[in-house]
Amino acid sequence: MAGKHPIRKQRQFVRVCDCGCGQPTRIADEANESRGWIIGQPFRFLQGHSNRLKPITTTKYAEQGGKPKHVWIAEQVLGHPLLPGAVVHHVDEDTLNNANSNLVICQDKAYHMLLHVRMRVVRTGADPNTERLCWDCKRILPFAAFTMQSLLWRRSTGRCRTCHATALREPNRVRRERKRQDRMRQSEAQ
Repeated sequence: MAGKHPIRKQRQFVRVCDCGCGQPTRIADEANESRGWIIGQPFRFLQGHSNRLKPITTTKYAEQGGKPKHVWIAEQVLGHPLLPGAVVHHVDEDTLNNANSNLVICQDKAYHMLLHVRMRVVRTGADPNTERLCWDCKRILPFAAFTMQSLLWRRSTGRCRTCHATALREPNRVRRERKRQDRMRQSEAQ
C-alpha cells in the first residue's frame, strides 16, 4: 500500500446548487465563517457558482446556445463566435434594444469602459477628445487637469488634480462625511 492515497470517505450530495444549474453540492468538511460554511451542512453553491454569476449554460437563452441575446445576435451578424474577452456594447445603453444598429463589439472590457466614459462626457455637451468628467467633483475639465496614474503608462486617473490631492490628504471616512455634508447643503439650497 506504499505510495497509495489513504481511503477517503465518500462525499455525500444532499442539496442542489442555488445558482440554478441543478448540480448537487457536497457537505462541508471544514468550517469557514466568511464563506458561510458549516461542518456537516451542504454548500449553497458549487465552486465558481453564485447568485451573481450563473453558469452560461443556465441562462434563459438556451435556444441561443446559452448566451445572452445581444451576444448571440452579434455572433450571427459576424458569422462566427466572438473572440475571448470581447464585449458587446449597447449604443443607447438600453439592454433590451438588441437591434443590429444598436450593438457594437468591443475588443475587451477596457475599451467597453472607455466608450461609457466618453459617452458620459458627450451627454454633458463637452468634447470627449479634450475633456473628461471628474469622479469626485463631477466637473468637466481638460485632460491637463487630471493626474497621471503612472509616467510609464501615460494614463490619467478619474480624479482631477484638486480631488486627487484631497483624497491623498483625507482618509476615506472623512472624505465620505464631507461629501455627505456637501450633498445635504446642496439639497437644502434647492
